[in-house]
Amino acid sequence: MREPVIVDSRVRLRCRPVSLSAGDMVVIPTGTPVAADFGERAEESITSFFAFEATARVGTVEKCCAFVVNVPLDGAPADRKERVLRSLLKDSKTLLRYLLLLLADDPEAMFQDLRVPADNGSAWSADGEWMPLLEQLLRAVDRSPERVEQVQRLIDELRRTPEGQQIVPPALDSILGPISRVCQEMRSSKAASR
Repeated sequence: MREPVIVDSRVRLRCRPVSLSAGDMVVIPTGTPVAADFGERAEESITSFFAFEATARVGTVEKCCAFVVNVPLDGAPADRKERVLRSLLKDSKTLLRYLLLLLADDPEAMFQDLRVPADNGSAWSADGEWMPLLEQLLRAVDRSPERVEQVQRLIDELRRTPEGQQIVPPALDSILGPISRVCQEMRSSKAASR
């Protein structure tokens, strides 16, 4: 069992889960083990990442710092990850954008592309919406096949629930299926040659 952390009386410590806003910060009482109650929250806001703000005063000198800590998460719902994913991925368009981010070599550049509205003749228009994903998947086969496997695991995970099945379009199988099989064959071939 871990030794509890006690807040020194010269320090004002505030914290919040990073999934909550700065207005949800709570003050940790001094002289007691660090503990906080954030009330009832949606399961999607359960996280192991906590933002802290510490203000220390010694005499007339005061210093502040902010930091994030990844703490052990005990007692979370068993399907927490799946629920968070479902809350983020509301429809097939959002799923497509998320998959592109997973596959991107340069996520920042991808964010810029995603900010372009679909009706501006971009690749997000209805007639070409899956083309960018096909290009990214083919690129990933060559550069990082483990990303294709990550995408396949995500899709398999989504298909385990009725909500997830609704956002995974049937067209995705015709794109992802063959590419995923190629990646598996490449991995098997590498393993056999060792």
